[in-house]
Amino acid sequence: MKKTIRKLVKNKHVKKAIKNKYIRKHIRKHKKFINYTWVGIATALLYVFFLWLLIDIMHIPTLISSTVTVGGMFLLKYYLYKKTGFAT
Repeated sequence: MKKTIRKLVKNKHVKKAIKNKYIRKHIRKHKKFINYTWVGIATALLYVFFLWLLIDIMHIPTLISSTVTVGGMFLLKYYLYKKTGFAT
């Protein structure tokens, strides 16, 4: 792909546009990827929030709060993947 782009066009903006079209085509082809991305972003933010809440606000020891958070987020991720159609 890269060699073809280099041969066809020398303008950097055109190269970028072609790559973006290529990426967009693959994202449209795999629509579930967007769901996977949003679940990943949401769970990452929730990890940080719950660890902050349990460790800094509730003063629960780090070992206990991280174990509870990781276990809970594992179950939440499974539920969200099941709901979006990833897990069968």
